[in-house]
Amino acid sequence: MQKINSKLWVRFVPLLLVLTLTIAACGTNNDGPDDPDPDTNQAPTVVITPESYAASLPTGGSETGGMTGGSLSQEFTATGTDVDGDDLTYSWSADEGVDLSTASGETTTATFDTAGTFEISVEADDGEETGSDSVTATIGEPGEPVDPVDPVDPGDDATAPTGTFGVSTSQDGPFQTDDPFINDASDERIIDVAPGGTFYAQVDYSDPSGITDIELRLVNGSPSGLAGPLPAGGFSVVGDPTGDDCDLTGESEDIVCVYAISVAEGTEPITALEGSGSEFAYVFRARVTDGADNQADDRGTGSRGYVNITQ
Repeated sequence: MQKINSKLWVRFVPLLLVLTLTIAACGTNNDGPDDPDPDTNQAPTVVITPESYAASLPTGGSETGGMTGGSLSQEFTATGTDVDGDDLTYSWSADEGVDLSTASGETTTATFDTAGTFEISVEADDGEETGSDSVTATIGEPGEPVDPVDPVDPGDDATAPTGTFGVSTSQDGPFQTDDPFINDASDERIIDVAPGGTFYAQVDYSDPSGITDIELRLVNGSPSGLAGPLPAGGFSVVGDPTGDDCDLTGESEDIVCVYAISVAEGTEPITALEGSGSEFAYVFRARVTDGADNQADDRGTGSRGYVNITQ
């Protein structure tokens, strides 16, 4: 038998040890380096740039800066982070009056034809959880100077309200929400409502500064132009919210408000709408504002309601 060179063996053993430790350290865990809980999927975060946008409509003709023929265009970019290392998909939505070049991908271009204040939103989805961000675009009349919306100074309270949003066919509930995430049309938490019918939404939120405003919104990423505050997409809030604890004066730290939402005759299932893509139900949420002007819409944290329109 051939004798092993002892000098080569001494050099080889440390190298083998390093390689073994390196492979063991790599393993099969795809969690990000800052994952606080490797055994639980964490919701992604996403930020839109620019953080705000303000401009005046052109007076007509062709101008620089994306302004052409009386309309105004601006590109927005979403930057998502997922501590678990999951791949992210993006869904864009905007208030009525804004035309988005695409409802998916990391960038979209918003085109404005009328003056006003508009919100552009994006949702980052890792397959199980979602995160979201929104920016405000202030569009002035031709020749009218406008300023971007400045962030509100929250004072001592910099925390957004927390709570849940759900939907039901009964004013008394139970109210269905997407905790955990609703992935397809077979989920039993999606409520069925006929055109011309009514369903109910419950907003159950808390904040030490009190709750001062609630805005119900349709938040589907497709078709383009569908999303926005109600009334939108054939859905309208009927009357004032009800509930013994529905105090929106800012005096109450805990509120529970129930809203009636009507469905217009002729409203079609979202799957029947052109450009609906992979959407399988209408999705609603609440934007809740506290007494320090902090806002919460909490997409992806168990505060959306899903509605199917029956034929």
